[in-house]
Amino acid sequence: MKNRMNIENDSNTKKQKYGTGINFKVQQKLKVSGKEYVSRKGKSVPARKQPGLEMVCKCYNDGCKKIKGEEKKKLFNNFYSSDLNAQGSFCMSHIHLGEVKRRRNGKYTDPRESRRQSTIYYTLPDGSGSTVKVCKKPS
Repeated sequence: MKNRMNIENDSNTKKQKYGTGINFKVQQKLKVSGKEYVSRKGKSVPARKQPGLEMVCKCYNDGCKKIKGEEKKKLFNNFYSSDLNAQGSFCMSHIHLGEVKRRRNGKYTDPRESRRQSTIYYTLPDGSGSTVKVCKKPS
C-alpha cells in the first residue's frame, strides 16, 4: 500500500524543465562571459583561459601563425565581453562557405547527391585590417 502511494504521488508531480528560473539566467550569463559556472548536471565548469603567446596549433594554415599573441588576447577579451547575440554575429561573419575542391568516389553519380555540398572556411581579423584563414581548433 505504501509503495502504491509513492507511485501515485510521483505521477502527480511535474518535472522541472531545464532553462527556467533565476539560477539558469545567472549561469547562462556566466557561461557567455567565459567565467566559471555550474552546469545543468551540477558540475563546476572552469573559466575560459586567455590564449598564450606560444603557438599550440600544428595545422597547415599559415593564418594561425600570422595572428600575434596580443591580437589573440584582444579578440578573446572583445568576444567574451559582448553578449550572446554579438558573439553569434561575430562567429557567423567570420565563417565562409566554399565549393568542394575534390569529390571522393561514392555510390552517387551526380555530385548533388553527395551529403557534402560545401567546405567551411574559418577566418579571423589579423589586426592590420585584413582577415586570415585559420583552423577551427582554438589556440
